[in-house]
Amino acid sequence: MKKLLKIVLCMAVLFISLPVIVFAQEGGSILLGFDLSSYFVSLAAVAAFTVVVTNVLINLLKIPKFKQLLSWVVAIALAFLGWGLKLGIFSEMVLWWWVLIHGIGIGLIANGIFDIKVVQAILNFIGNLIKPKEE
Repeated sequence: MKKLLKIVLCMAVLFISLPVIVFAQEGGSILLGFDLSSYFVSLAAVAAFTVVVTNVLINLLKIPKFKQLLSWVVAIALAFLGWGLKLGIFSEMVLWWWVLIHGIGIGLIANGIFDIKVVQAILNFIGNLIKPKEE
């Protein structure tokens, strides 16, 4: 009974204090200090965020056999999340397949297969191939 009372009191405090925090904040600040756009400023930041999200999901879902596959899925999902919300490096991307290529590159970095400089060189090479040539 005491445990249930503690849980109910914690929820009541949360529900009472959360609206106060939301209304007291400035327009540009983020609730409770969590700024999602800071995780999408570069390939390195998204790769690091991919590793963290993957480890959280592995601990929650208890699937140790598919760590690398889950990391690839998380990398591509985060790339499309960043693209959909127009965050960081994905804010100016227009084509979905270019986001997919970046997601694969982030997966390569997060799984330790390639270094960031190698993936950036590959992305720059692909970007130069698809640019229309000016005459």
